[in-house]
Amino acid sequence: PIPPELEGRLDATRKLYLQNGITNSLSGFSGSPDRPLLLSIRPILNSLNEGPSRGCLMMGRYFDQERIARLAQATEQDISFVHPFDPGLPSDFRAALNQLRTLHPTASGHRAAVVTQIQSPARIAGYALINDLEEKPILIMRVTEARSIYRSAQSALNYVLISLAGTGVILGLLILHLWQRHVLTRLTDLSGHVGRISTLGDVAE
Repeated sequence: PIPPELEGRLDATRKLYLQNGITNSLSGFSGSPDRPLLLSIRPILNSLNEGPSRGCLMMGRYFDQERIARLAQATEQDISFVHPFDPGLPSDFRAALNQLRTLHPTASGHRAAVVTQIQSPARIAGYALINDLEEKPILIMRVTEARSIYRSAQSALNYVLISLAGTGVILGLLILHLWQRHVLTRLTDLSGHVGRISTLGDVAE
């Protein structure tokens, strides 16, 4: 049986659907934030898929932890959901919610707002505020993944720095060799000649 509190929400959703005269299917979240429901609504039409609609058919499934785990497995992502009015909202979700409230449309719209947070040098998270069928916030979604692009860029930067350092060392050794061969050697020879002249007193030497 449908719980009384959920039955009231479904009845309100059904009336809203019929009042808007929607003839296409509609899907999204409904229910309460602590127990959201994935809901799909289709008009009841004839065998030719023509109206007028005789009402609507509603089918739903609770969006529980098992469903979230299946979604994470199917997408191969670390996905988590919390409701935005939870008093114990984690600090990262709370910070993301404050940003999302400034970006997310308060009225009906199609603009999707996403904010990102760097959790560590190896991990990054993206957050999105999800509305229900009545365009009211019902869930915050977080997707966490490895910063593979950042790590690749860091590896490339380290390679460049090591290459530059190696090139600098080689150039330094080459300059030192040329300096010793073309400058220091001649200065040493000149110093030897001056020493002999001062000792022998013969400029011809």
